[in-house]
Amino acid sequence: MGSPNSGPFSYVSGSLQLYAEALNYHANNSLLIKSEVSPSKSDFVKSINKMDSTIRKEAKLFAKRTGSSYTNFRYEIHENGLHVLRATKPGDVPGSYAEYVKFLYKDGTIRAVFKDTVDNKGNKVHRHIKWPTKEL
Repeated sequence: MGSPNSGPFSYVSGSLQLYAEALNYHANNSLLIKSEVSPSKSDFVKSINKMDSTIRKEAKLFAKRTGSSYTNFRYEIHENGLHVLRATKPGDVPGSYAEYVKFLYKDGTIRAVFKDTVDNKGNKVHRHIKWPTKEL
């Protein structure tokens, strides 16, 4: 990772940062066709069978890699074909949290996975790119 500087996501370097921001742009600026929220992991696991068959495998893996402390699981389908899985994990500091995000193509191929850390004031302080793992 690059050296810290001012601004959000300052610990993420170069092209991976641009890649993650581009994905956020495509998800946020595309019409949301469907959004399902599950307050707990068990509710999310129950809802997996209602998802598109091409997404189920990755959704099961996403659920498997989260602990029981994770909350607010979301499954989104965007007009541009992106499928997004999200989960929130409370932080050690009251009010802080980490949001895990997995972007998938409609055929189930992973596009990106990252974790955003948010402080107790709502400021994004760090982004950890989990996949792809190398600079583009």
